[in-house]
This record gives sequence, C-alpha cells and structure tokens, in this order.
Amino acid sequence: MSRQLRTSIREYCRENPGLVKNRYRGLHPLAGHCYHASEAYFHETGGYDAWEVLRLQHEGTTHWCLRDRDSGKIFDITVEQFDTVPDYDTATATGFLTKDPSYAAQEILNVVTE
Repeated sequence: MSRQLRTSIREYCRENPGLVKNRYRGLHPLAGHCYHASEAYFHETGGYDAWEVLRLQHEGTTHWCLRDRDSGKIFDITVEQFDTVPDYDTATATGFLTKDPSYAAQEILNVVTE
C-alpha cells in the first residue's frame, strides 16, 4: 500500500497547486508540497511510532521529509522538485506544527484513502 499511497499523494499534489503558497506556483509541480505531502503519508503510515520528521534548508527553501525509525532510511516524497539531492545529514529532527493532520494533509488523505 505504501508505494500506491506515495504515488497517489504525489499525483494529487501535482494536480492541486492551490494547496501551496503563490510563490511556489509555476515552479516544479511538487514545489511547496513537501510539508503536507509528508504529513499525509506520516499520518496514514504509523505516525511517530514509524517516522521521525525532518526539516532542512535546501536550494533556498525549507524542506520537510521523513526518516524511518527502524531502518534510518529517508523518505522524501517530493524530492524530484529539486535540481540536487538534499543533504539529509543537515536536517533537524522536529515535529509537525499540529498534532492532527493540517487542512491540506487532511484534504489529501480524504481523496487518496477513499
């Protein structure tokens, strides 16, 4: 399910530029979607038991992704928006800004988990 979920989240983000701030529109279709895409995946696949939330600076913007707590592997659902691969060693472990899914993450989950 996780590969299908990842694909569905990416597709939804690409098709819904209204989820991102104006400054990201007209750039790569996944630009600006890293927070709510990662958050949606996180909430659907185990939350803090399964994932560590990471935040870093890359190519002039804040970027969000996940690290698997068991394997340590990085899960970056929107990495293809960048010209270069982020240096995940510079990431800070953090949490999402809200306990429950944000409006955008919930919108994604409402559609992709039907």
